[in-house]
Amino acid sequence: ILIIEDNKDTAESARLLLAAEGYEVETTYNGSDGLNVAQAFKPHVILCDIGLPGMDGYQVAQSIRRDALLSNIYVIALTGYGRDEDQLAARKAGFDLHMTKPIDYNLLKRALANFPTRLSVESA
Repeated sequence: ILIIEDNKDTAESARLLLAAEGYEVETTYNGSDGLNVAQAFKPHVILCDIGLPGMDGYQVAQSIRRDALLSNIYVIALTGYGRDEDQLAARKAGFDLHMTKPIDYNLLKRALANFPTRLSVESA
């Protein structure tokens, strides 16, 4: 799992919780670094904040979907933006799931335990 989150406390808390569940987790604090780490790390899942400085989460998701090597990664928006139009914008940008902060870690764990691969979603 790759966490792209500019709030270092939030990123570290999520990293610790997910690592305790047995996941291999990397963290980055901005969108461009997140894309670079994704290229090298090849995560199955990316948890990405939308309100990132510079390259925002929408741009990160769009970049991931355009990259043949990354396009099948399951991307979850972790954001304070929770209105219906925010959820629609996240979907349009390429996010698979939209979760509002503060994150319900039990819900996140269930989502991670049951996430479909994009490959199986697209081929169905």
